[in-house]
Amino acid sequence: MRRIWITTLIFAGLAVPALPVLADIEDDQRGCVSGPNDVAVIAACSRVLGSSRLSPHNRAVTYYNRGLAYQREKRYVAAVSDFTRSVQLNPGAAATYYNRGVAHHWLKQYRKAIKDYSLALKINPKASLALYSRGLAHSAVKDFKAAIADQSAAIFMNPKADPPYFARALAHAKSGGHKKAVADYGRAIAISPHVANYYVKRALAKRKLRRERDAINDFGKAIDLQPSNARYYNLRGMGYVRTKRFARALADFNRAIALDPTLNQAFANRGFVHERLGHKRMALRDYQRALKLKKARLLRLRKTR
Repeated sequence: MRRIWITTLIFAGLAVPALPVLADIEDDQRGCVSGPNDVAVIAACSRVLGSSRLSPHNRAVTYYNRGLAYQREKRYVAAVSDFTRSVQLNPGAAATYYNRGVAHHWLKQYRKAIKDYSLALKINPKASLALYSRGLAHSAVKDFKAAIADQSAAIFMNPKADPPYFARALAHAKSGGHKKAVADYGRAIAISPHVANYYVKRALAKRKLRRERDAINDFGKAIDLQPSNARYYNLRGMGYVRTKRFARALADFNRAIALDPTLNQAFANRGFVHERLGHKRMALRDYQRALKLKKARLLRLRKTR
């Protein structure tokens, strides 16, 4: 399944200009820019920062480079710290504000992320990726009106990129605008027709609009793209149940269970079909299995808290 990703610097044609990198200096400084891996980059940058000979500009760039490495290593608190130090030395760098926003975003500090994306946009109003990312953060705090506005602006700047259409569709769907969501999912599909999740999301929006047969068709397209995804068969099976095509529903639930024997919803749904078809023992067995799997899942969740 395709997820919406917050990304550093480049995503689907949307770009924020990067800071200049260090060059023409010693090995550690070069390693701080392009080490063999991020752990090596962090170590090289740290050694460079121990020097008292760095200019404020180069110190800002070094913090920035190390912050990027921390971010790629998913050490987001350390990344925020380095980006903050960098921007204190070079407050005019849009990319630093943007990437600090990304780190805040991954930390689920969405309002801080929105603030940083806005600072990046104040410096560089044409940073469409910052608009896209801020729109995602607005959605995360359920400000769907602002999310839609940001994604619309990102689309205006880069109409050939599919992620803003998909993100705007999600915002429309979450705010009850399912008809608009269907249209935007369609635009994303027109640009990237091989993304299974786009069809699934459009199908779910069509389901909200009671267009169940259309939804079934979209689930089918998603299955064609990802035939080993058990969840997609389960979702299409539910469509067949809603349209009273129980034999097809049963086939989809059987396939979902074969692909993922831990999918409790598929057992529950198959149990319902068996019950409707008068297969009481088979229905009871599926319901019991679904309940057992659900209890096991709840137990695992409690243990991870």
